[in-house]
Parts: sequence; C-alpha cells; structure tokens
Amino acid sequence: MRNPLSQRDVAQASVEEAINWWDRNPSTIRRPDGSALHKLMEAWVAGVVVSPNSASTAAGREFMASMIMGRPQVFLVQHDWTAALRHDIDLGTVEPRLPFELVAYEFDISGHRVIHIEHQERGSMVAVHAGQHWCAFPLWTAYTPPKTREVGLNSIFQITTEMVRAITILLESDVLLAQHIEAAPALNRSRARSKKPPIFDHHVLNIAISRPTSALDAEPGMAGGKPGVRLHFRRGHYRRVEGGSTWIRWTLVGDPDLGFVEKTYRL
Repeated sequence: MRNPLSQRDVAQASVEEAINWWDRNPSTIRRPDGSALHKLMEAWVAGVVVSPNSASTAAGREFMASMIMGRPQVFLVQHDWTAALRHDIDLGTVEPRLPFELVAYEFDISGHRVIHIEHQERGSMVAVHAGQHWCAFPLWTAYTPPKTREVGLNSIFQITTEMVRAITILLESDVLLAQHIEAAPALNRSRARSKKPPIFDHHVLNIAISRPTSALDAEPGMAGGKPGVRLHFRRGHYRRVEGGSTWIRWTLVGDPDLGFVEKTYRL
C-alpha cells in the first residue's frame, strides 16, 4: 500500500505546479467566481501558505500577516483593463493611487486564482493558488514593469502590477465605476460561529455608462473648453500647496468626437 503524501510533499507538489504554470507564461484574464481572500486567510492562519525563504524572517512574516489579515477592500478583476491603456500610457512610470489604503485585487489568470494585495505606503504581495496550497511572494520594493514582456514568476508580477496601475487611472478618471457587492450576512454568521474568517464584500469594475461633466474638463487655460482638443488623459500628479502638496487625480479631458490621442506619459 502506498504511503500517503506528507504535508511537505503536498506543499512541494503545489510549488512545482505553480512553477510549471508560470513557466508557460499564463496571460489570459478570466472572470473570477467570487472572492477567495477568505481561503487565503484560512491557509495563513493554518500555517500552510508557502513562501520563499526571504519571507520567513520575523519581519517578513509580520509584513505578510499585515497584508493578508489586514481586511483589505476586495476588487474582482474581470477584464484586461491594462489592454485599454498599454498603447497610450507608459504604466511603468505611473504611481498608483489606491482607492483604499489596503486593496486586494483578485484575478483568475489562465485558470489559477491570483491575489495581488497592495498597501498605499508599505508595498505589495502576490499570492497564487496551486495544487492544495497558496504560494505567496512579498514584493519588498516597488516593482516597475519593464518595457518588454517578462517570463516566469516575474510575468505574474508584471500582469498584476500593470493591472493595478491601469485600474487606478480608470477609476480616478471616471472611466470605470466600482459596484459594491455585499457578502451574504447569513453565511458570514455561520462562518463566525465556526470561527472562520468572513467572506468579504467585494467590488466589481464596470465601464461607466455616463461620466460627470467634470470628467471631460477643458485643458487648463482653455476657458469654456476650447474646441479642437482631442480626448486624452491628463496625468495625475502632486501639486505644491502651502504647507505641503496635494494629489491632482488623473482626468479624461477633451472632445471624444475628435478621437483619442495616443500619448505616452513619462516622468
């Protein structure tokens, strides 16, 4: 009779599955079936999240715990929003301004659940579900997507990081609306009695059917909206004010009837 696999063997099989998966350079964005953040939390509490040795230090564990257990706002990513901006904006130069301080962006990438958790100040991490385990990778420093498409694990970092930056731009400029979906209260009461983490409310991103008039402002100095300005993004930036600075959000400006200006934004 064959001996059952040990927990270590099962974890190693999950890691190997993940490696084989990202070595095939997965890239298809599918529609995720509800949030899986609670499953990642359960795995973290049970101590079965697989992570690299560099994340096994006390500081690394504390960082990952703060990201996973910090009750982030959840966004389900159902479409490739990066594709809408990749040819017009250099996403590698975009500083993301998150809609909340801590956000979990959930993806289904070529059949695997991927959760990118990002804090506005502290950094980010990516968790991939493979086999029977979650494999989590903290991004200790800000990740800058390169000009060319990466391969392997870095390709997953690139996909999720670019998507986060594209989503922040599209939300700020009122191109996207985030629909808030509440979790079932009865189900969460049952989970609470079983001492399980709740299933979280989540947001679903959809194209805005209509935008406020302010989203199509004229360029600065063009009083009354000077005609002849094609539709384009005005880059988000900090503006110096007395006592510090304030963030001026990305804005879609110009006349949509004149087409869209393909413009690469760089620092």
